[in-house]
Amino acid sequence: EYEWVRNGVARNLNTPAEALVTLARDERESVRKGVARNSNSPGNSLLILSSNTSWEVRLDVSKNPNTPVETLVILAKDEEELVRDAVARNPSYSNLNLAKLIQSAESGDSESLHALGKHYFESGDHAQAEQWYLRSIERGNVDSMVNIGVLYFTDGDFNKAKH
Repeated sequence: EYEWVRNGVARNLNTPAEALVTLARDERESVRKGVARNSNSPGNSLLILSSNTSWEVRLDVSKNPNTPVETLVILAKDEEELVRDAVARNPSYSNLNLAKLIQSAESGDSESLHALGKHYFESGDHAQAEQWYLRSIERGNVDSMVNIGVLYFTDGDFNKAKH
């Protein structure tokens, strides 16, 4: 009864955190989806929803920019591919992976160094990409040799691209 009211409250950005936690346990999926989509939902309500039986609710949780990293780590192992894909695109999860990648690269792992170069190249930060590719090349990574040539060519530095 009054599902539409609860749904409206769940989606309202001004709804108090305590109310959203309560609504995260609502019997109606549409209300739980509203909480999952609310960018002001507190982490504990999103954690509750991360184990919901509806993959669509879990998908909305994985897309929410407020979802805590710990909850995203749980959802990264979800049985539903769409949920896992959305987790990978969530900025909070991406930042976590980037931090782990940097840590691994700092220890000298050539594949991590290469992956960081690729990450920065794709994000448009060619100065950072060059730094990581060069460090990877020092450790013999052939893929980084190719990619740094592409980077130089893309930047119009044809002399460096030839070497």
